[in-house]
Amino acid sequence: MGEIQKIRIGHDNSGFGAAWFLDKVVVTKEKTETKWFFLSGKWFAKDEEDSAIEREIPASNADGVASLPMITYKVLVTTSDRRGAGTDANVLLTLFGSAGDSGERKLESSGNNFERNQTDTFGFDCVDLGELQRIIIRHDNSGIGPGWFLDKVLIESGKGERWFFPCGKWLADDEDDKQISREIIAVKDDSDTYNPLITYKIEVLTGDRSGAGTDANVTIQLFGENGASGYHSLDNSQNNFERNKTDVFGIQVADLGKLEVYVYFL
Repeated sequence: MGEIQKIRIGHDNSGFGAAWFLDKVVVTKEKTETKWFFLSGKWFAKDEEDSAIEREIPASNADGVASLPMITYKVLVTTSDRRGAGTDANVLLTLFGSAGDSGERKLESSGNNFERNQTDTFGFDCVDLGELQRIIIRHDNSGIGPGWFLDKVLIESGKGERWFFPCGKWLADDEDDKQISREIIAVKDDSDTYNPLITYKIEVLTGDRSGAGTDANVTIQLFGENGASGYHSLDNSQNNFERNKTDVFGIQVADLGKLEVYVYFL
């Protein structure tokens, strides 16, 4: 055949698990020990990459690396300690590094994942992405109350490298900026991502006037130098807001600093 220029190689997609990842082919002419190298590093599969099960591969006179090595990434996801922080929605993650991206991966295991103040651990194999630079993490907004308060993500590579991705935000269509997807840049050191919760004691004095009391629902929102608390209903087991009576309530929110208080009825 003289100098070999290319090969055409493929399979017939028969049998169970027909998908095939071909690294390379080496053809040797026995008389002269001449070698031709055909570097592939691709899937031959109907459900992978470009769905091809047959490929033409040009010849090379030198051997080489056809496919990048696979490594395991360990992913630790921490849900924050906030009321309603957990989610039952499906959570999806994409890693981006100096050598490419992982594609979107669903984070799932046999446990009850993404509960309040809980760290969940996942793992998957991927081509070595080099130095991780950022992630995109999101959920599909499925289920009842899918809103999720993500504290942070820690990723460890099989080579002992670690990257932190601090969030400290809601992924919810009814909280903050109403986003359910976040792009987070990698940092090398761990840190706090959100202010801890503190309890505010609220004493409400109804005036000593005829008809001063109310049976309406009373709602309070606290505003401070560090932000707002959101809406909280002032309710307990007592008969509240009666004439000339002081009612006491407690709410847990992040430290708001110096307060101005607004109270109104719903």
